[in-house]
Amino acid sequence: MSPENTHVLHHDFPRLYAELDSFECGDEYFDRIYKLSYKLCQLAEQKDYEPEDLCFDEGDGIYPRITQVKVKYGELRIYAHALAKGMQKHIDAIAV
Repeated sequence: MSPENTHVLHHDFPRLYAELDSFECGDEYFDRIYKLSYKLCQLAEQKDYEPEDLCFDEGDGIYPRITQVKVKYGELRIYAHALAKGMQKHIDAIAV
């Protein structure tokens, strides 16, 4: 992904992409990734957010983290942790 689009995602969703330096995919995935990021952040801001897997509170509270975004065998793959129930379905829906 271009540096410009990478910057937009890091700027607009800093907590979500705190552990991700680069996106291993082309710019054609930007819109889908942006919409997913927005949705995940909306869900994380709900007061009943509770992750299903183990995670650590890093001082800014528990928040989902996208750790890798890449294209493998022609499919978009998104890896994350600290996801709440129902978040994975949103990731799966765009990862095609």
